[in-house]
Amino acid sequence: MGGAPVTLADFNETIMGGGTIGGGGLKLNNEAGGIINATGVTPLVIDTGASTVVNAGSMMATSGSTLVIGSNLSNTGKLNANGGTIVVEGTETGGSAVISGTGVVEFDAAATAGTTFASSSTGELILDDPAQYSGTVAGFGVNTRIDLPNFGATGAHATSYAGGVLTLTNTAGQTVKIKISGTSPWPARPRLPRSRPIWWPRRCRP
Repeated sequence: MGGAPVTLADFNETIMGGGTIGGGGLKLNNEAGGIINATGVTPLVIDTGASTVVNAGSMMATSGSTLVIGSNLSNTGKLNANGGTIVVEGTETGGSAVISGTGVVEFDAAATAGTTFASSSTGELILDDPAQYSGTVAGFGVNTRIDLPNFGATGAHATSYAGGVLTLTNTAGQTVKIKISGTSPWPARPRLPRSRPIWWPRRCRP
């Protein structure tokens, strides 16, 4: 006998470790004050199928751990990659992301979260579908990078940086625009990426 889907609601509590959250129609609502933190050797995977994951709190990955959000994410809270990796496989809307230390945030699909590289960060933002990323990147500096794995490396170069928008093109005719806050972060001439576009200031001045 079937029943209504069950919702796991996290109110001011911390869920941490590795493993899987989801299956059997489970829904997840991480309320304001709730913390979900990947801390284990085994990735923490959140997969609620067709049900959108709701986050108003903090979803984290620390100390080399990995958090995978396998469903769409409605985010009014924060994604915090504090030395760990956060992968959002579905569409992400709202909220923000912070990359601290060697942290990595990867958006596989469309995303709107503004992403900030914390002070002294050496982390990475990976945009698998950069044309569908509408967030603004802050704190981008000489020790941080933006990786565009599906943007062809042949002839890849920055054509302009104006009004806070970096425009990239390649010989395949792909064009990507990324919003970057602050003053122009390119102090030196670019060198073309060897195999795929991994952009950071010393390789990306128009």
